[in-house]
Amino acid sequence: MSLRIFIILLVGITACQPPNSPSDEEGKVPTDTESIASVSLVPAQLQTADIRLGTLQKQRMSEAIEARGFLDAPPQHRAVVSPIMAGYVKTTSLLVGDQVKKGQTLAVLSHPDYVALQQQYLEELKRLDYLKSAYERQLALGEDQINAKKNLIKATSDYEAAQARMEGLRQRLSMLGLPPKKIEQGAITSEIRLVSPLSGYITRVNSTIGKLVLPGEELFEIVNLDHLHVEMRVFEKDLPQIRIGQPFSFTLTGSSQRYSGKVYLIGKSLSHEDRTVQVHGHPDENHSFFLPGMYVNATIYTGSDSVWVLPEQAVVSANQQAFTFVKRSKGQFAKVLVQMGRVSQGWIEVTPSEELGPQDSVVIAGTYYLSAASERED
Repeated sequence: MSLRIFIILLVGITACQPPNSPSDEEGKVPTDTESIASVSLVPAQLQTADIRLGTLQKQRMSEAIEARGFLDAPPQHRAVVSPIMAGYVKTTSLLVGDQVKKGQTLAVLSHPDYVALQQQYLEELKRLDYLKSAYERQLALGEDQINAKKNLIKATSDYEAAQARMEGLRQRLSMLGLPPKKIEQGAITSEIRLVSPLSGYITRVNSTIGKLVLPGEELFEIVNLDHLHVEMRVFEKDLPQIRIGQPFSFTLTGSSQRYSGKVYLIGKSLSHEDRTVQVHGHPDENHSFFLPGMYVNATIYTGSDSVWVLPEQAVVSANQQAFTFVKRSKGQFAKVLVQMGRVSQGWIEVTPSEELGPQDSVVIAGTYYLSAASERED
């Protein structure tokens, strides 16, 4: 009889046990909407942690595409200076980094061929005067006699050929910077001057006194730094999101300073090596320390919407989880998992939840102190 009573009592106790006992909670993983721990700090610890509070904020955040590139100058603001005739460098004093103005003399060349060309011009000029007189004389003889017509045709041909030679010599002299009018007055020189075609800075020098330079040999390179642009390489998969006029920002290698600009041109050819397209951007401002060839890390903003955000320092990542701390009472902070989204310019997109809403006071400074304290408590 006693054994029967014992079995009945055992069954009754089991039936009265709560369905969610502590043993059922073992191994449960907290979700993104739960607190996973709490931290308590005494007043002295609060002062040491230097905790500052804030709240979720609504802010427009852009979709972003990362790109790499470099600073460069467009072709119309870059020039290479070369002679069109061989010559010996007589004078030059410019160094890399020197600033020059448009029309400024970069170097003086000398060569006997310059003198010969001017002599040829003067000789052709005299010959042209003679042929012109012969042509006019034949023209005055009339067109009735056959012999007169033949002579007129020959005189016309010789005169027009001489005119063509003279025009060619004038153009060659002008390209050398030797004014034909001065030569006609007897001002023959053995020197020519190489001048700068634009204002800017010398970026390359290949000239020494006494050197024989050949036609087309590059002696100077000049770049106008007032019109530098950013050449970015965008991957093929990101190209459909790029539009002319979109804002972008960039940093120089080794610097955290960020500069802004706008997309100006999108390339129409694809690189088969890395599957990228060249995107041309204009910075909003040019700085004196911007130099062609500097590498940049760029971010192109392709769209924006209003989202909830927290400062980056408010969120801590550990063990492949992201969390923040929410104040529950004086000295009491709940460690709350957060679901992160985009990160842009010091802000992180987060999704509000039951444990983290716009009304909650979130720790935005001192988060790492609380994180360390929570690990010690664990």
